[in-house]
Amino acid sequence: MSRALPIDRDQLRAALRELLDGDPRQPAARPAVLAAVAAARQRHRDAHGAYAVDGHLIDHPARLTALAQELGDVACQLGPNAVEDPDMLHDELIEVAAVALAWLDHLDELDGAPF
Repeated sequence: MSRALPIDRDQLRAALRELLDGDPRQPAARPAVLAAVAAARQRHRDAHGAYAVDGHLIDHPARLTALAQELGDVACQLGPNAVEDPDMLHDELIEVAAVALAWLDHLDELDGAPF
């Protein structure tokens, strides 16, 4: 049975919560990942201040550039000359998640809706 795709932010949030609640992995896996993402976001804020992805002094094209740069780092981990290092790939994916979530939080601040 197929399910309709979420069409607004509230439906997307509900779908994500449902997916996370049904996660078959050990419960400790998710908090560790979320803690790593939170730590990466704090490092970004410490390094860039108001120019961090969730800051108020940069625009969406700059946020997209930051996200693309992080995705590029993931691509480098998977390219033909990459050394297979699951820890490095993990770290780069954490950075992607940190930038993406920071951008989402910035958007939520604009509309007053916490994720």
